[in-house]
Amino acid sequence: MVWSHGFTPFSQHTSRRDFLFIVCASVSWGTVGVANQILYGYGATNALSLTFLRLAIATPLFFLAGWISLGRRLFHIKRRDLRTMMLMGCMLALSQACYVAAISSAGVSVSSLIAICTAPVLIALLSALVTRERLTPMTLIALVAALSGTALLVTTRSHADGGTVSLSGALFAFLSACGYAGLGYGKDSFLGQPFGQQKS
Repeated sequence: MVWSHGFTPFSQHTSRRDFLFIVCASVSWGTVGVANQILYGYGATNALSLTFLRLAIATPLFFLAGWISLGRRLFHIKRRDLRTMMLMGCMLALSQACYVAAISSAGVSVSSLIAICTAPVLIALLSALVTRERLTPMTLIALVAALSGTALLVTTRSHADGGTVSLSGALFAFLSACGYAGLGYGKDSFLGQPFGQQKS
């Protein structure tokens, strides 16, 4: 049965489920910085400990979800795909560890601004290096504008807080963005699509 708007009951249910997944992922990612900062205030801990605990808790949950969805097919992994998955895991660990380390030095706001705003720039540059994709003048202008806007936002935020930006914190946030860009590279390689381009 096709509904009047062109959606089947299955497709509408799937779209609602996917939207719910996106909202949950956004809330989880958006609150991780604040949660880490709170944990820093409660006791002596470090970025590696927090990152290890996060991944240690998440791994069995994702394994369970994969087993429910795929069953024994979960272990049917090609050697090339296994290497790509290991690369993605390393990039994710690097991104998360550096992000958590940046929070302890530069705070949540500055770390998030740098990590979020510079990641697309790095992805565009990696796309040009890996796939030899030509950067058009408009793309270059957009990259410069993105970096300039990030610098203005970070500077304005630091002045509003009455302090200066921690150099080590900014460096860790930048490394976090590098890890996220590497994760995107691994993801596109795993899906077999050109890096930096999304399937419609």
